[in-house]
Amino acid sequence: MPKQSLERLAGFAAMLGGVAISAYNLTEFFAFSGRPFSELSQSKGWEPFQLVGLVGGACVVFGVVGLYGVQASSTGWAGLGAFVLVLFGVLQYYGISWAAAFLMPSVGREAPAVLDQPDAALSFGLISTVLASSVGWIAFAVVTLRGHVFPRWAPILMLLSIMASLVTESTRIAVPIGPIGLGIAIAGMGYFLLTRERRRLAA
Repeated sequence: MPKQSLERLAGFAAMLGGVAISAYNLTEFFAFSGRPFSELSQSKGWEPFQLVGLVGGACVVFGVVGLYGVQASSTGWAGLGAFVLVLFGVLQYYGISWAAAFLMPSVGREAPAVLDQPDAALSFGLISTVLASSVGWIAFAVVTLRGHVFPRWAPILMLLSIMASLVTESTRIAVPIGPIGLGIAIAGMGYFLLTRERRRLAA
C-alpha cells in the first residue's frame, strides 16, 4: 500500500478514535454514572456501549502509530520514547475496556463487592493505568509540539486536557472535560493527517 494511502488511513483512524473518546466519555457521563459499577454493568446497553469503546480504542491505537510515523524523523529518539509510552497507556486502557465489556457484567452479578469495593491490587492497577496513560500523552504532546509537523493547537489542547483529567481524577469531579479535549486533539491531528496530501497538491 502506498505511503500516502497509509497516512490517510491512519488519519481516518485517528479521527474516528478521537471522536470515539469524546463520545464515549460524554455517554458515560450522562447514561452510565452515579451508580455502583455492579449496577451499571447490568444496565441495558452497557455491553454495546463498551463494544463501541473497544472499536474506538482500536482506532486510537492505529491512529497513534500514524501520528508518530509522520513526525518520527522530526522528533528523534524522544519521539520514539513518547510513542512507546503513549501506546503502552492506550493498550492498558484497551484492556480495561475489554474487561468492562466481557468481564464486568459477570462479576457484577456474581461478586458485586469486587467492583464496588475494589481491593488494593485492583485499585493499584486502575491508578497505574491512569498515570501511565497521562505520562504517555504528556510526552507525546511535548514531542509533537517540538516536531512542528502538526498544528500547535492540537498538542497544546492535549497537554491541557491531560492536566484537566489529573485534576478531575484527584478531586473526584465527574465532568469529563479532559477526555473530551483529548479526543478533540487526536481527531484534529487525524484530520490534518488525512488532508495533508490534498494540501500538498493544492500548494
